[in-house]
Amino acid sequence: MPNRGVRRAICTALSVLVPAAAPGVAAAAESTQDFRIRASDGVTLQGTLAGKSPIKPRPLVVEFSPYGRGTATFVPGPAYNRLLVQIRGTGDSDGRFDALGPRTQKDVVEVLRWACRQQFSNGRIGINGFSASAITIYNSLHQKLPCVKTAVLKSGTFELYRDLLSPGGISNLIPGAGVLTLIGAPALVQGFDRLTRDPLTSVEIIRGLTEAGLSAILHPKLDGWWRQRGFRGDVNHLPTLIVNGFFDVESRGAFQGFLRLRRDGAHMVVIGAHDGAPQGTDAGVGAMEAWFDRHLLGRSNGTGKQPRVQLWLADGDREDMLGGRFVR
Repeated sequence: MPNRGVRRAICTALSVLVPAAAPGVAAAAESTQDFRIRASDGVTLQGTLAGKSPIKPRPLVVEFSPYGRGTATFVPGPAYNRLLVQIRGTGDSDGRFDALGPRTQKDVVEVLRWACRQQFSNGRIGINGFSASAITIYNSLHQKLPCVKTAVLKSGTFELYRDLLSPGGISNLIPGAGVLTLIGAPALVQGFDRLTRDPLTSVEIIRGLTEAGLSAILHPKLDGWWRQRGFRGDVNHLPTLIVNGFFDVESRGAFQGFLRLRRDGAHMVVIGAHDGAPQGTDAGVGAMEAWFDRHLLGRSNGTGKQPRVQLWLADGDREDMLGGRFVR
């Protein structure tokens, strides 16, 4: 059995890009539609739209995931449509995975521009992200994101190098390889869909995952390759809700994100993420719903009057907190 420090390092790496299960789907009858979204370089990405039936123009909540179909991490109410986009080189999306780098970041802009013009959108988009999908947005904020009015980012690293490859200066290559394996698994599971659609794209999928792994090894220092995979500023000035937990293995990124985004009206709810939330709480789901309602639906629900930072602190250790012993 590895010692406590090693176990925590492994846990950190394996959770960097692993989403938690989404809340239960709303009771209202839903419709879903699949799309192939073509990027400017010709690569097509898989997108799935869901919303109350019949689907009509509504505010749209978008999430970018590397884990294939059915991996949305937040289900808003029936007033919204939601779009899950599988990141290039993962799931059933074509192209080469670039470790959430420049090409994936460009896809974010192009997909949002496309989505804003579709009949299922009313022109108001919110971004949802948790872990990998949050990292994708942190990495993309230096670009203007079309039609996006707000964001909710739960956990997620602020800089992949310090948070994945070398946390605290400790080499983390083996767990990092495990992360790539977890990303590659959905691509393998959905491989049949790809083979029936375009068999040659499987070669690009394998090549992209291999190159991403080799690049991490070939860039042992915090150089330009890694800086392209971290926060590089925000030109959008979005009001952002950041949800995190003190015991979360990716807590650093969320706290740094709040410090950088607070001038634009960011709020932070520290209640739990990967590591779970206190018994008797909703893990921040209510705050997330209220945030989207205010900024996408224009509802005056008191969200803006809430404290900028709200903390649920353990009254004891982590197990005590998860059992419901906490101080707010």
